[in-house]
Amino acid sequence: MKFFIDHNLSPQLIKPILAIHPRHTFLCALEEQLTKTDDIPLFSELVKRGFEAIITRDRNQLANDDERAALLASGLHWLGVKDTHVPGLLGIALDAAAVTIGLTVVLPELTAEQRAYRFPAIPHQKSQRAKPVSLLPRPPDQQLGAPVTPAT
Repeated sequence: MKFFIDHNLSPQLIKPILAIHPRHTFLCALEEQLTKTDDIPLFSELVKRGFEAIITRDRNQLANDDERAALLASGLHWLGVKDTHVPGLLGIALDAAAVTIGLTVVLPELTAEQRAYRFPAIPHQKSQRAKPVSLLPRPPDQQLGAPVTPAT
């Protein structure tokens, strides 16, 4: 499939997405020179260029009646990414994770019938993503498999 990455997502998403989904094509608004194109004419232009789906952060495309009608008329699949409001490298990593996981789950369903999916944000608090582990040896009574002695 050929996917369009909308202007509201970083072009830096393409490499990590391609690493997981190499049989598909991912191009961004910057590469296609479509960064300033309004949504309604954008949908028909994407179809002319052979795109089958748009990946975007723009939820208005579903909320606005005119944009939704243009999207329906185009036949494009719509894949929405929730905005995490996280800047920089962490924000790009979160978007890449949401898209790669979301695509992995929905790709089998992106057939001839037009579909729309929202990809939820990936939890990104440090305690949700990483747990510290000690490299120091445990005392003998705390080692895994150590016999448990009842308290007296």
